[in-house]
Amino acid sequence: MTELQQHIWCLSRPVCAEITNAMQQLTNVALETSEQHKDLSVARKVRDASDVDKLITFLNERNPFKEASSLYNVVTGVEASKDVDKAMDIGSKVVTEMIRQTVSDYTFRKKDQVVTMDSRS
Repeated sequence: MTELQQHIWCLSRPVCAEITNAMQQLTNVALETSEQHKDLSVARKVRDASDVDKLITFLNERNPFKEASSLYNVVTGVEASKDVDKAMDIGSKVVTEMIRQTVSDYTFRKKDQVVTMDSRS
């Protein structure tokens, strides 16, 4: 915008405001602002407080910060097997064996699988 255009625009604002007010009175429609942010509604605040209470109860029942000698699933309480430490070694071995082979030629063996915690529950 040129400086002249900026001046015309600024000087026309009061006139535009008067026209807007006259149109609102003529049509019986008023432009108003309202609290529109969904996080500020009463229902949302109540739900958020309820969710915080549920989280605190969950953490009190299943403390993820306690000292433990082994890995365990916080939700189910299932303890990890000792093979968890071998997962990286087994994965590296499989990748090494796959070098210079096509995908269709490589055969995955059951002995090279690690038992996951979710398969034990």
